[in-house]
Amino acid sequence: MMILTLNGREVEALAGETIIQVAQREGVEIPTLCHQDGIEPASVCRLCLVEVTDGKRTRLVTACSYPVTKPGLSVQTDTERVLRNRRMIAELLLARCPESRELQQLAAGLGVTASRFPAGDAAEKCILCGLCERVCQEAVQVRGISRAHRGIHRRMTAPFDEPPPGCTGCGACAFVCPTGAVATSVVGDVLRVDPWGAEVEMAECTCCGARFAPRAALMDAAEKLGVEPEYLSLCLACRQTRHGRELARAVAATAARAAR
Repeated sequence: MMILTLNGREVEALAGETIIQVAQREGVEIPTLCHQDGIEPASVCRLCLVEVTDGKRTRLVTACSYPVTKPGLSVQTDTERVLRNRRMIAELLLARCPESRELQQLAAGLGVTASRFPAGDAAEKCILCGLCERVCQEAVQVRGISRAHRGIHRRMTAPFDEPPPGCTGCGACAFVCPTGAVATSVVGDVLRVDPWGAEVEMAECTCCGARFAPRAALMDAAEKLGVEPEYLSLCLACRQTRHGRELARAVAATAARAAR
């Protein structure tokens, strides 16, 4: 356990914890778009800049990727230097995605209502944070999304601009996307993930017959949990029934045995 100073207050931190983890635990808000618990930090959006004093040196660092490696650090999250840089970044992001409500709200929280920079495509929502790519690779382990091209043509896409064949329709990319650039929709018995264009068949609840989840995602979850696919074949409503609770207990018992 180490002691650091956060906005003038001494707090405890575990060795290797990042500043943003310590701040979140202490109730100190640090804005971010590209950070997600459980996913390796990439320091892409730069909104989580904080001012760190280590000995005689004071500098700006990204809170999502700066680890606490020794005691005595002093961290300031709201100095004028920090806020000035965050506002500049917010303006640049707004210029890229001027119609993004998420960015507009975040920028407003920093006191930015407009960008002085030339506006980009009004339909653009992607800020190239790469969260979709990282969650697909690290958590889902599918690797169905990647970056393509360079410079102003840089964008997130599926390999060869084709629907990723390994996509399970889990929706993790849409869940972590901070600006709504990735979205899922259900048409009939098919779930579609855009902008990748992936289409996955929806599974049918064995109890009520409702289409409730992507079949490929259920199969993938069953394999990772070490259970039979039928254990995950009930929709949320039917899982509340006696039959559903019995199946849930069976799933938990099987998963516990597999983990031993």
